[in-house]
Amino acid sequence: MIRVCQCIEKARTQVDVIALFQDEFTFYQQPTVANGWDHRGKSQPLARLGNNSNKKCRIVGALDVSNGTVIFDQRIKIGVHALVAFCKQIRKQYPNARIIYIIMDNWPVHKHPKVLQAAREANLQFISLPTYAPWTNPIEKLWRWLYQDILHLHRHAGQWGLLKKMVANFLNQFEHGSDNLLRYVGLSNGKIPASPPNWKEIIDSNETTLLPENGTQYTRTLKEILPA
Repeated sequence: MIRVCQCIEKARTQVDVIALFQDEFTFYQQPTVANGWDHRGKSQPLARLGNNSNKKCRIVGALDVSNGTVIFDQRIKIGVHALVAFCKQIRKQYPNARIIYIIMDNWPVHKHPKVLQAAREANLQFISLPTYAPWTNPIEKLWRWLYQDILHLHRHAGQWGLLKKMVANFLNQFEHGSDNLLRYVGLSNGKIPASPPNWKEIIDSNETTLLPENGTQYTRTLKEILPA
């Protein structure tokens, strides 16, 4: 996470550096179950299941840590081809950025040679989050917001096209950034997700013992070991 913290700090202090949290998300035609409320009375509207099979749609999205901009692509399937296209979409969004950090989980498709090649061509650097630690990715909270406002107990099981449009409209509201979104996901006021306290001091002062091939012990700081 120290490397992730470094990338976020650079994006917030250097105008030509961008840091994005990326993730993939799936939603379904049938409504998901959750607690809800409605006006008191003899009958309330129900989130009824549709008669058709439960179709699904995939989203790949990225969240800008500096201003809350959301970039996304909605497809039937997210695979190598979609991720290659998304790399190009990100570069098009930030044509003047010197470097763009993409912070994401360890899904094997992220490491596919074609995806890595597309990232190099777009001058994107992939930064991996800890394995099995979704709470370290703030965009997960954006998906939670989407569930709460659109997908939980929705009444459009028979209107698949309308539901997909509603999801797209929800995400499009953040296309120019959002302070409210940054607060919601925990990135406002300079916060960094799941970072250790005083991480800058840890980088500057922690000593790590290294053993070269001849067995001689010596120490170096994390700042010297980590890439700039």
